[in-house]
Amino acid sequence: MDNLVKILVVDGNVIHQEIIWRVAEEIADTEIVGVVSTCGLALSKLRSIETDLVLVDMKLASTDGFKIVKEVRENYPAVKIIMINCESEDDGTDFEKASRLGASDFLGTIRGDEKQFRALRLRFITMIAPIKSQKNFKLTSSPGIPRAVPLGNPVEPPNAQKKDLGSKKDQDDIILHKKESSKITLLLSRIDVVVIASSTGGPKSLEQVIPGLPANIGVPVFLVQHMPSHLTKSFIATLNSISDIQVVEAVDGDEIRSNIVYVAPGGKHMIVKSNPLFDNKKYIGLNEEPPENSVRPAADVLFRSVAHVYGGNILAVIMTGMGKDGVEGVRQMKKEGCFCLSQTEDTCVVYGMSRSMDEAGLSDEKVPLEQLAERIIYLVQQRLPQMKRS
Repeated sequence: MDNLVKILVVDGNVIHQEIIWRVAEEIADTEIVGVVSTCGLALSKLRSIETDLVLVDMKLASTDGFKIVKEVRENYPAVKIIMINCESEDDGTDFEKASRLGASDFLGTIRGDEKQFRALRLRFITMIAPIKSQKNFKLTSSPGIPRAVPLGNPVEPPNAQKKDLGSKKDQDDIILHKKESSKITLLLSRIDVVVIASSTGGPKSLEQVIPGLPANIGVPVFLVQHMPSHLTKSFIATLNSISDIQVVEAVDGDEIRSNIVYVAPGGKHMIVKSNPLFDNKKYIGLNEEPPENSVRPAADVLFRSVAHVYGGNILAVIMTGMGKDGVEGVRQMKKEGCFCLSQTEDTCVVYGMSRSMDEAGLSDEKVPLEQLAERIIYLVQQRLPQMKRS
């Protein structure tokens, strides 16, 4: 087995096919193994050729009820699916359907002008990087890869020193969470705010987390999901419709309240700010300042503002996605007082953002996707009756 990323293109537009072919030719370690014009032909190809990535035209997939996405995910779980030609407002709902069925990312309309070609090439490079890394890892690693640290076991940076729990009074000021293994995790004395960041694979994964949160969780929740502006409204509407907790798109100037999930709009950074003239009430802020980590909204931008305004008692949750967005923000929040959960590698669509937390020694616990909601609830509500909530 070689380490080339093998790509199958499913698009009936000849111009699109040629552009994608040109992009792939300019990127090392990639190979187009097939170009087909229908979803039926694509499924036939998959049975006969080794494939790592399938690019599927949104319109072709939607007219066939996204059958190809469902079948690829069920029969070829290691194959990544990226929807292409997602550009209009109408594509938002379709992408949500594709994402729930197993699509991990999307590309806008394929265009051939030089500026768009360069942008497509850069976007494509970031999308296939995790696949290349995984293939290289499989080629060079030996059997017996250690499993992720189980829930409840704190993740510590190398040479970390064990903290002395001190007196009983000191112990009363922290939360002790004991698992069946008798392992002990040290946490903050309380949680005032939850921040969540995700990217590739996030929409589908968040559908397993946000609906698991209660309507009366007791704190505000801020969510940054890397997603274009024309897709966020349908994503938020879907999330709100299946959740007990209220999920809204953040609006500039809105007063922040508990028991609401505020989602950053696509194309805008979300921050929190306070007004000392009005009893230090906290408000949403939105801006279109330059992207950070090549994205807008960026988790780092939100996290820095949360560190400044809340001054600690923060729970950060870093989920599936490529890149390192959130590392510097979590580092800043840690200086004030932050406990960080990172999604386990085996449950991530792309182990990038979580991996960056783990490797930087910023993750306090690695938690499987299916247990994230339960863990968030425990950490937030452990001492809820004794705490005043804003």
